[in-house]
Amino acid sequence: MNTEVKPADRLGMVQEYYFSRKLREVAAMNAAGKNVISLGIGSPDNPPSPETIETLCAEAVKPDAHGYMPTVGIPQLREAMAGWYRRWYGVELDPASEIQPLIGSKEGILHVTLSFVNPGEQVLVPNPGYPTYTSLSKLLGAEVVYYDLKEDDDWQPDFEQLEKMDTSRVKLLWSNYPNMPTGGPARMETYERLVDFARRRHLIVVNDNPYSFILNKKPWCKRLLHRVQLHEQEPQHAGVAHGHAEHQCRVYKIYTEGEEQCGQRHIQGHADSCRQGFSQQHRVARGDELQRLPQAP
Repeated sequence: MNTEVKPADRLGMVQEYYFSRKLREVAAMNAAGKNVISLGIGSPDNPPSPETIETLCAEAVKPDAHGYMPTVGIPQLREAMAGWYRRWYGVELDPASEIQPLIGSKEGILHVTLSFVNPGEQVLVPNPGYPTYTSLSKLLGAEVVYYDLKEDDDWQPDFEQLEKMDTSRVKLLWSNYPNMPTGGPARMETYERLVDFARRRHLIVVNDNPYSFILNKKPWCKRLLHRVQLHEQEPQHAGVAHGHAEHQCRVYKIYTEGEEQCGQRHIQGHADSCRQGFSQQHRVARGDELQRLPQAP
C-alpha cells in the first residue's frame, strides 16, 4: 500500500516564486560567511516619521489592541484611505463600501481572481508583466492569455492585438503602470482605452498600482477611476479594481465598486482576517503624515 501523500496537482502548474528561492539562496550564502549584496526585492529605505512610530507603540500597549479586527478594517483606516485618494487622485470613494485593506498585493490578486474567475475562464495578463498575475491565475485553474506591451511605445498595450482577440471567455484584464518590470509610464490615453475596451467586451479591468508615485509627474491612475465614475449611470460598464501598496508596515488597499466589492469581501471574510488594530492605527497616522506633504504642481 502506497502511504505517500502527494502534493496537489496544482503545484505542478507553477514553479516556486523566484524571489522566495533567490532570497533563500542569499541567506545560505550569508550564513556561510559571504557578504552578499542583494539586488532582489526592493525594500523601503526611508522609515516612517517618529510621530508615526510613536502612534504604533502607543496603540500596541493598549489592552484591547491584540484581538481580532473586522475583516473590512477599522473605520478610521478606511476613512484615511479615502482621504488619500481624495487628495492625491481627486477621486471620491465611499469608505464603507468601496475600500478594502489587505496585507499585500499578492493577497489582492488572489482574492480578486477567486471572486470573479471560474476554472477554465480566461485572464488577460500583460507581457512582460508581474509574474504573480500568471502564477496565481494558473493555481486557481484559470487560463492565462497574454497581451503584448509595445517596447517602441513605452511598453503600452498593443491595442490592435487586443481588438483581434476572442474575449468571450475572458473575465478580467490585469493592468500595471508605471509598469513592472519595464518602467513604462502611465498615460491617461491608455487608461481611457482600457476602460473603453473592457466596457465593450464586458470584462473587468484590474489596475495594480503600487508605483504611481514613481516615474510619474502626476498620479495618472486616477484617470481610470474617473473614467468609470463618469459613466457609472450607463447600464453596462467596465468593473474596476484598483490597488495601491504602501510597504512600511505593509498594507495594501483595493478599491472596487458595486458587485466587485461584495465578491471580494465575501472571499476575504472566509480566507483571511484584517491586520491587528494597533497596526491599522499606525497606518492611519502614516496617512496623516503623507497628507501633509505638498502636492506637485
